[in-house]
Amino acid sequence: MIEQVVDIISKYTDTPKERIQGETNLLADLFMASVDFIEMICELEDAFGEEIPEGDFKKLVIVENIVNYIKRRTAYHD
Repeated sequence: MIEQVVDIISKYTDTPKERIQGETNLLADLFMASVDFIEMICELEDAFGEEIPEGDFKKLVIVENIVNYIKRRTAYHD
């Protein structure tokens, strides 16, 4: 699943996929703009079929947190 999440994230940054790791912070490390962050969230929702409440956005700035969040909220298993 992390590969799929990284693929989505990489569309919204100038960072090559190979440099995006589990501990990467989208805001501090990749300098992702807020509009790109919102668009990325929308794509994650579409990709995994799960709506992400706005109140949870703060939890989703670290790649590993995004993966764990999606795993908890969906029936997705590696």
